[in-house]
Amino acid sequence: MFSNKMVAWAILAAFLLSSVPTVTAGGDYDEWFWSITGDTTDEDGDGYNDTATIGYDPDTTCECDVDIYVYITVYDTDTGDVVDSGSFEYTINNGEGDWFEEDWTPDYNGTFDFNITLYDDEGYLEDYADWYDVELWAMTGSTDETINVDNAVTNDDEDTLMNDFDFWAHTKNDDIEGVNITVWKKNLLGQWDFYDNGTTDDAGELNLNNVTSGDYMWAASFGGEDLTNEGGYAVVDQTYTTGHIGVIDDWDGVGDYDDFVVLIPEGNGSRDDGYVEIYDEDENLADNGTTDDESFGDYNFFVSYDLEQGNYTHYIYKEQDGDLLQNGSFYSYGSTDNNTDEWFAEWDYSTEDTNEDDQDDTINIYFDPETECDCEVDVEVYVDVYENDTGDWIDYTYGEYTINGTADDWFKLNWTATENGSYDFQVSLWDEDDNYEDEFEIDNVYLTNGGGGGGGQGDEDEWFYDWDYSTEDTNEDDEDDTIIIGYDPDTTCDCYVNITVYVDVYDNETGDWVDYTSAEHTIYDEEGDWFEQDWTATDNGSYDFWVDMYDEDWNQEDDFWIYNVSLTSGSGGGNGTGDDDEWFYDWDYDTYDTNEDDEDDTINIGYDPDTTCDCDVNITVYVDVYDNETGNWVDGIDAEHTIYDEEGDWFEQDWTASENGTYDFNVSLYDEDYNLEDWFWIYDIYLSSDDGGGGGNEEEWFDSWDYETDGLSINISYDPDTTCDCDVDITVYVDVYDNETGDWVDYTYVEHTIYDGYTDWFTQNWIADEEGTYDFNITLYDEDWNMEDWFEITGVELTEANAAPVIDALNVADGDEGAEVSLSVDAHDDDDDNLTYSWDFGDGETASGENVKHTWADDGDYTVTVTVSDGEEEDSESATVSVTNVAPTLSVDGASSGQEAQARTFEADTSDVEADTVSVTWDFGDGETGSGDEVTHTWADDGTYTVTVTASDEDGGETTETFNISISNRAPTLQVSASATSGDEGDSFAFSAVTSDVTDDTVSVTWDFGDGGSATGLAVTHTFTDDGTFVVEITATDEDGGTTVEKLYIDIDNVAPSLTNLQLPPAVKQGEEVTVTIEATDPGDDEVTITWDLGDGTTYEGGTITHSYDKPGTYTVTVCATDDDGGEDCQQATIPIELLQQAEDDGGLLPGFGLLSALAMLGLLAIFRRR
Repeated sequence: MFSNKMVAWAILAAFLLSSVPTVTAGGDYDEWFWSITGDTTDEDGDGYNDTATIGYDPDTTCECDVDIYVYITVYDTDTGDVVDSGSFEYTINNGEGDWFEEDWTPDYNGTFDFNITLYDDEGYLEDYADWYDVELWAMTGSTDETINVDNAVTNDDEDTLMNDFDFWAHTKNDDIEGVNITVWKKNLLGQWDFYDNGTTDDAGELNLNNVTSGDYMWAASFGGEDLTNEGGYAVVDQTYTTGHIGVIDDWDGVGDYDDFVVLIPEGNGSRDDGYVEIYDEDENLADNGTTDDESFGDYNFFVSYDLEQGNYTHYIYKEQDGDLLQNGSFYSYGSTDNNTDEWFAEWDYSTEDTNEDDQDDTINIYFDPETECDCEVDVEVYVDVYENDTGDWIDYTYGEYTINGTADDWFKLNWTATENGSYDFQVSLWDEDDNYEDEFEIDNVYLTNGGGGGGGQGDEDEWFYDWDYSTEDTNEDDEDDTIIIGYDPDTTCDCYVNITVYVDVYDNETGDWVDYTSAEHTIYDEEGDWFEQDWTATDNGSYDFWVDMYDEDWNQEDDFWIYNVSLTSGSGGGNGTGDDDEWFYDWDYDTYDTNEDDEDDTINIGYDPDTTCDCDVNITVYVDVYDNETGNWVDGIDAEHTIYDEEGDWFEQDWTASENGTYDFNVSLYDEDYNLEDWFWIYDIYLSSDDGGGGGNEEEWFDSWDYETDGLSINISYDPDTTCDCDVDITVYVDVYDNETGDWVDYTYVEHTIYDGYTDWFTQNWIADEEGTYDFNITLYDEDWNMEDWFEITGVELTEANAAPVIDALNVADGDEGAEVSLSVDAHDDDDDNLTYSWDFGDGETASGENVKHTWADDGDYTVTVTVSDGEEEDSESATVSVTNVAPTLSVDGASSGQEAQARTFEADTSDVEADTVSVTWDFGDGETGSGDEVTHTWADDGTYTVTVTASDEDGGETTETFNISISNRAPTLQVSASATSGDEGDSFAFSAVTSDVTDDTVSVTWDFGDGGSATGLAVTHTFTDDGTFVVEITATDEDGGTTVEKLYIDIDNVAPSLTNLQLPPAVKQGEEVTVTIEATDPGDDEVTITWDLGDGTTYEGGTITHSYDKPGTYTVTVCATDDDGGEDCQQATIPIELLQQAEDDGGLLPGFGLLSALAMLGLLAIFRRR
């Protein structure tokens, strides 16, 4: 991923650093990607590409320094989601080759898309590019989730004071949010007081700004657990001018976080004498040094590269034996860089005078690069040249070399100054993967002007001193159609110099090349030479112009660009300046035989040129002939014609070959001002020679040839052929030359007889008298000593015979895919030559070395071939390695319990060492199955089920995991209702229930009415016989014992008992016993009590009573029925009691009462009252 916290903090900490601002280009200039590339590499050596490298050369039209920003956004190809992004700032200048590279490594295996956009310093979008379908694997070890917490004291709030406490929590690949950091400060008594705490944000950062000076201690925790290896000590100095930063980073850019970087910003710069010590877990000193590394710009760093995986303790001092600034712990994620180490074993330099002016103008830098690999390694050495006084970069040169760990390899690079001055040289070594390896410096070397430019070796330097352009309207249509480009070229030579200036025209929108024009000039040092070239558009459009200068030796000297020039069609062509347009309206060609040898030797090219001018126009048509195989120019012819608008003018030109061969023809049309107007090509035309050959007028040639050497001997073989259907005598001479001096050494010749169509293969042998490098010229003559054909063999090194190496044993072993297998070879060489070993593992991968290890990504039988070479001869042997398929890994995540009819989701995590497609099948133990990495299943019934998961790769490998899931019964649902929720005792209520069960179990319903009564069924009735609030409990039970209970609350009111009518006798005598009976009923089951008040102070209890009154009179009898809930019903009646004597006197009537009175007293009064 894109991350470099040290760079961000370094820029922040150096807020006070003074610098010369760059010129702001803004929207007035154009910036673009001159070139851009993408590449993937395997940085961790596991056989899978894990790192994407995007390289680009941005350019600008501004003759100044321009700040640009490049944004790289990474997308997941499959989902389209943004995976990562990064922003990078650079400074570029017109015409300079500025090459930048950024690496990115994913957190997971996948296919990714990259969008690269270029913005200027004002935020204008200038250019963009896309890179699609990039397949990458996560780097081995990239899943290390150990948390690091780095800390620094900087000027985070940009107030110029180094008093801001900064923390950054991260793993190797991610910023960590939510890390709690607690800070304590030492008080005057030396005790630690709580100071502050906080948690990191989504960028992994926590900033405590404007802390006071003093000593601080901090600790970190995450998820409630202490990060035992994260914590430390830091100092905020009293002057707030010294900061300190210590981070674990991927400083070497190879995708691993194993480099510890320290910066001590101070005042307007950074300290170059800060001192750092690093100790490993065993308290052994792992590294130490000072912050004096100036190779990363204006800041001084200490960098400890490639620390092995593990925990470390660091100490940062203001200077050696100085005050401690910071102490803490960090974790190195370990190196994934499997590159070997290279370095400069020795180096030296000298200066020399190359232009014979008695003053040294050239430095020769000698160096012996070394490698730890016992193999050949490609390296690059760059020499950057700086002006000693100012430190400004001046120039560079570089070389590419192949070195061997077993050899002394001395190489030389030289550089010639173009101005008198004192120079510094930084010589850096880079491996074949562009990893920085080593460097040295040569300071204060005085050189004079050697007359060379830009690293040249003695030639002069030419450049554009000034240039400008304008546009004009040449066809009077009020729209500019022509650009006029003016320039003043200059040279360092105090002499006349011939130059050529080319103007290439490009379509601004598409970037396609459109046309060109050129001009030759002669210039002189310091003279003001102003030249102009013009070009007229043939189509409306916007154009870019590249103006390029070459010296007389065709060295490119200088160039500039003109962008986005809008021109309309000037009705001109090619390079016209307002003239009319000419073109080939039609063309054709044919070949024929002019010497009657039955083979075509001549081409006839016909064409119809046309013009826009309604006039006679003089044109010239050139035919340039090129050898089809080599591209070399062979010959040229031309013809002049006069043409007229719309007339059919057909012209022809012939060209006859002088040698057998295949030719290409470029046919160009020029107007009378020699402006190129149009052209076409004719390719792959075979023509024979027209000058005859062997057999009098036949042709002979070498149809094919080859050679081989053996020690001091060379065997030259060839197959000569002839056009003659006859025997032809020929002679073949072999002339031998010394390759270094060109001197003739020897010759040999042989005579042969050949026949047309026959394959005649002959061999000539020549043996050298001494070892050396030779050139051979082989010439074929016919029987009339006409030279017919020839070929050359150059640079043939002949040495004493070499003994080839011999393989004694090839040691291989079978293994598993994805597992490392060791292989070795035993070989000897009778000459004791140094041997190299090359391996082909049969899977497209190779290696070198006597003992190697290889991992096959897929199963199968592989043919392993090793080739042992002594540099001249080699021996090879092959063996078969059987690689066994490894079943995929499988882990299952999901619930271990659930309920019937409840959907449960499970996920299978699989991996396969060869990245086979892995299919996953599921057996849920209930007769149902499924497939896929993520499945959802519902069990219909309760029980314990065994789930079987099987992961299968493409090669038949299987891994099976089983687990049990307990499915519990789900109780039925129950809904109940009642006809009423309140009433009187004795009322009848209707109840109903509705049930359901997810598995369609039979559900039974029971009712408990709370009064001792019960019932079963979905619809029941019940009568409550007593008052009160009754809880009706309804229970639904399924077949598996699952129950659901619902309750209803019924309120029952008491109902008072009811008495029958009270009936008393019409007349009762004094002292006569009277028996009275009454009945009472209650709608409930209450016990009813009947009480009597006979009106004479006598009371009774019961339904039937007997009573006699002692005195006469009228008595009110009251009878009440009362239930045990307090309900009561009462009735009253009167009863007359006669005096016994009167009754007797009156014949039974009461004494003192007449008949009417007696009758009235016998009236009954019934009072009904219910209470």
